[in-house]
Amino acid sequence: MFDIDNLNPVARFYYPGTGKKEWVELRNIPTSELRKLRKKVIRQEVEYYRPDNTNEKPFRYEVDKIDDEKLFDEMWDYQIVNWKIVKINGEEIPCTKENKLLMVGNSKEFADWIVKCLNQLAIDEEKKRDKSEKN
Repeated sequence: MFDIDNLNPVARFYYPGTGKKEWVELRNIPTSELRKLRKKVIRQEVEYYRPDNTNEKPFRYEVDKIDDEKLFDEMWDYQIVNWKIVKINGEEIPCTKENKLLMVGNSKEFADWIVKCLNQLAIDEEKKRDKSEKN
């Protein structure tokens, strides 16, 4: 069964030990969105090639160069939809692209938790697919 108005719903995951006070909402990246993200981070560069030991004119060709760092930044920003995370002093950390990248890039604990949640989301989605195929 598909919800055409919400084909990629978010899932909420609660941070362990917080009594459901801190959470993150995540979604996986569908193919259509991955294509859009790749277009943002690919640039074409011209290269030339001449066979060794020849005087032939080099031939020109274009290659796609992917900015991996930017691709990962865009992927994290897309996958982390929202959160409620607080600092030690109790102040909430806004869910902005900059803060997402700061948390994922500098907190191994946070990044590991997000990856674990995304893996669980994939497992849950597969179970849901299997269940709907059986019906």
